[in-house]
Amino acid sequence: MRTTAIDLAEKIAETWYAHNTSDSIAIPLGVTAALALLRQEHIRDGRDVARHVLALDAAGLLKFLREVWAHAWMFDPYLVGCAGELGTWLDSDPSAKVLKAVHAVTQVAIKGGLLGLTGDPDPTWRSEHDVLGTLLTVLRSHGARNALAEYHTPPELANLMARMTLLEIPKPGGSFDDPAAGTGGLMRAVALTLRLQGADPGDYVWSMGDIDPLAAACCAINALVWSLGRNVLIFCGDSLATGNGPELAAQQRREVLDNYERLMFGVAGVQAFIEVDQLVNRLMSGAA
Repeated sequence: MRTTAIDLAEKIAETWYAHNTSDSIAIPLGVTAALALLRQEHIRDGRDVARHVLALDAAGLLKFLREVWAHAWMFDPYLVGCAGELGTWLDSDPSAKVLKAVHAVTQVAIKGGLLGLTGDPDPTWRSEHDVLGTLLTVLRSHGARNALAEYHTPPELANLMARMTLLEIPKPGGSFDDPAAGTGGLMRAVALTLRLQGADPGDYVWSMGDIDPLAAACCAINALVWSLGRNVLIFCGDSLATGNGPELAAQQRREVLDNYERLMFGVAGVQAFIEVDQLVNRLMSGAA
């Protein structure tokens, strides 16, 4: 029986809190986000990716997660930059207690079936679930969710709304905008509906924003998991009040990609790209 997002989220949250660490919930979210970028394909030397991850000790896992994040940044520096709230802890020197909790969360996530929800090579299957949104909801207290006015649309309802809205497939080049996207659950349903009707989500512009930094960060990773394409805009803030969230996100995206292009076309940048890419390719399948 295939696991469900809620069952998996509850196991991950229970494991995290069982380790009695007061560190930010961004850490278990970030661990899950990095693992969600893996695919159920073989690593270059033929080992199964799940088996490889489960065999890592705490120190090896930290190194692996850092390399996954670096590989994802090379694939899409803008979206991974938008997801920074989930990855900043990797730049620090986590305590032994945190590393133990991270290792336990990873074991539970992989054994609990995360790759069955997020690792299928076919993006249609990956677009059926919002694991990060479910996990964010479970990790947060009821009071915290109320304070943030955070209510995630149930996936079944989101799917129904998308099907009712997309009675006709829009022409390529159109856009979908959700200024209060949460972790992108409604956009997930729209992308799934498009795929089931033979359209490619990469042919459209996706604009997602939320006032909660963790939710916005999850949106960015979900855009990669769901393969929404290169035309994705993520913004964090009250776009309903300012009204210019997508415009600011578009400007930020241009700046990030311009800087990335200058970096990669520099001699040092090209060498760094080659070295990191070769290293990561020995450890994981693609993040696309």
